[in-house]
Amino acid sequence: MKQVPIPKLPQKVARVASTLLGSCVIAMGAVALPSPAGATTQSPELSIVAGNGTQGLPAPGPATDSPLFGGEAIASDDSGNLYIADDNAHVIEKVDTSGNLTIVAGTGDRGTPTEGPALSSDLKNLNGIVVDHSGNIFVSDAENRVVEKITAQGTLSVYAGIVGVEDSPVPGPATQSPFKNPGALAVDASGNLYVVDDSSRVVVRVSSNGTLSVVAGSGNYGYPAQGPATSSPFRNPSGVAVDSTGNLYIADKTSHVIAKVDTSGDLSIVAGKKDPDHQICYGSYFCYTAPGIEYGTETAGPATSSFLYRPTFLAVDGAGNVFLSDQENNVVSKLDTSGNLSIVVGTGNGGSPTAGDPLASNLDRPTGLALDATGSLFINNTGSHVIVKVTNIGELASPLTPSSVSISNIPTSGTYGASFTPVFSTTGDGETSVTSSTTDICSVAQGTVSYVGVGTCTLVAHVTQGASYSAADGASQSFSVAATIPSAPGAPVLTDNHGSFGLTWTPPSNTGGAAVTYSVSVSTNGGAFTQTTSGLTGTSFTYQGTSGYNTYAFKVRATNTAGSGPLSAFSWLRASPVAPSAPGAPVLTDNHGSISLTWSPSSNSGGAPVTYIVGERTNEGLWRTVATGLTNPSYTFGGSRATNTYAFVIVAANIAGSSAWSPTTSIVATAVVATAPAKPVLTARHGLIVVTWSTPANVGGDSVTYTVRVKTNAGPWRQVATGLTGRSFTYFNTKTVNSYSFSVSAVNHAGASPWSLTATKKAV
Repeated sequence: MKQVPIPKLPQKVARVASTLLGSCVIAMGAVALPSPAGATTQSPELSIVAGNGTQGLPAPGPATDSPLFGGEAIASDDSGNLYIADDNAHVIEKVDTSGNLTIVAGTGDRGTPTEGPALSSDLKNLNGIVVDHSGNIFVSDAENRVVEKITAQGTLSVYAGIVGVEDSPVPGPATQSPFKNPGALAVDASGNLYVVDDSSRVVVRVSSNGTLSVVAGSGNYGYPAQGPATSSPFRNPSGVAVDSTGNLYIADKTSHVIAKVDTSGDLSIVAGKKDPDHQICYGSYFCYTAPGIEYGTETAGPATSSFLYRPTFLAVDGAGNVFLSDQENNVVSKLDTSGNLSIVVGTGNGGSPTAGDPLASNLDRPTGLALDATGSLFINNTGSHVIVKVTNIGELASPLTPSSVSISNIPTSGTYGASFTPVFSTTGDGETSVTSSTTDICSVAQGTVSYVGVGTCTLVAHVTQGASYSAADGASQSFSVAATIPSAPGAPVLTDNHGSFGLTWTPPSNTGGAAVTYSVSVSTNGGAFTQTTSGLTGTSFTYQGTSGYNTYAFKVRATNTAGSGPLSAFSWLRASPVAPSAPGAPVLTDNHGSISLTWSPSSNSGGAPVTYIVGERTNEGLWRTVATGLTNPSYTFGGSRATNTYAFVIVAANIAGSSAWSPTTSIVATAVVATAPAKPVLTARHGLIVVTWSTPANVGGDSVTYTVRVKTNAGPWRQVATGLTGRSFTYFNTKTVNSYSFSVSAVNHAGASPWSLTATKKAV
């Protein structure tokens, strides 16, 4: 080669020099294996399938009308749908075979992932994507340091890595291993996932049972070295792909080579070379010396004799041909199974792609690659923000023999809480698995079926694609899962409410798979337990009627459709009464000679029987107790007199003490007219008659005086005495020839009573 001094580098070379001076490149990628179907025969043709050539947030609708924000990694499923890991938009887009774009994962916000519906989870910097033969999407969520799985039903979970933990991968359970920067992904026919961690400079495999192992890379920085793959350094591993026989291909972007790891674990360089003279040439017009640089323009022929310039992403077709995006050369090349390299898409000039002949179209920094089941190749042109599809470019493998699979030891029935490990009967040679369509009845974890509910369990067996057989699903198989009796609830926790106990308890640790109700049994002072309530749906109960200083113990039992479980451990508590609350103010009724009292009982008895005490005072005098030990809230106070003011209060008492006094109520006693005194008794003596009488049956609630009247023979009545306080009167100066008649009236503040019956006596 002719050496040329370099006073000023052209733009493309200047960009190369900038890269060599230490630019940090994050590798992204996704590869999906095509389904076996045959071989392509028609001429390749290029078309644009997504992106309108502008950078921006994706817009659902026709894919060619939508901007693309900045994703590089793409993937295709077995049906030909395209998936884009749009890292700057923090979403995954799907372009279906009709050309419509939708969002299938991500909220659009940059953040921490949330397991559950994929459209409800934040994502952050998506570097790799791949779709397996069951339609599951795997995506490298690089800044969250995890690989996530999104099922065909749209449920997201962390498949490998620890959210937010940045470190080199550690062999073992994949969800317990960190990543530094998970990137490009690939999946093999057995469902094993391959992840490039370019910052750790390794490639790992996550087997279908969730175990992580390192399959390439020592973790050291350097040019890949032939020999054991795990002993080889890498500079910047970026792309990864796996062929149908299990050979692994790795693009080392800044070593500018493609490495192959065979099924024995040995690494070899299969494309790209070092220039021993460090000569870098662009076309035939410009060469320069740059010690240590190993890239340049591609040349057709033996792949290890050609330069590559930042090979970034890979894809493998059904015949084992490897496609690579030679990013800075602006071409996509094919490494065939004979080891020869040829350009299949691109002119080598950077620019927007044009429909038609793929070799006549420019490309602008091609990155992500994906092959679909028809042998069509998708290419992400990150520089022009479009994705193109080149038809009839990939080879397809021969059709595989169809598989069959079923579970051979499925039980006839099961009981809640039990489990079994399926045994599979299959003609396939791929990995077998089982899924449940009734996850509320039976769930599957790491191959074990656990009965988590009651009802009909429906299972389906699966076998993945193997070397000789295609993937298959078995027919659904169902059986019933019955409830078991529940375990004991927790011992109740008791609260003394002074008259009642509050009980709470924890549910049984095992409900038996069915809804439970509860019954409560009680024992008083060490007596036998008797059931006091049942059918409770909650975990609390109030037991009414605790009294005095009695001791109460309680047990709880859970019951479901299978029967009643054992009683819980008992809890006991001694009732502790407190003084009752004050009664209500007495209501007074004047009975004209007595006063009736009624009152509302204490609202809180304090947890013991209550009696009442009545206090009274007359005309603002001293208080005195007029009644004690009353069990009913009523009392009659006798002996009231008109015009006096009577005040009353009530206090409640139990064995713990007395309440406060009730409010005071007062009443002024009134009188009614007394009833007539009885007929007077007359005693005649010489010259006089003594008149006596009894107190009226009702004095009208007052003190009374008496008025006496008399009539002689048939003469008129005349009053002969008034204001008498006693019940006798002597009438003088009687004459023996006369008869004398007397009657008496009682007088109080209300007036005079009717006259008594008349008594007559002849004088002596």
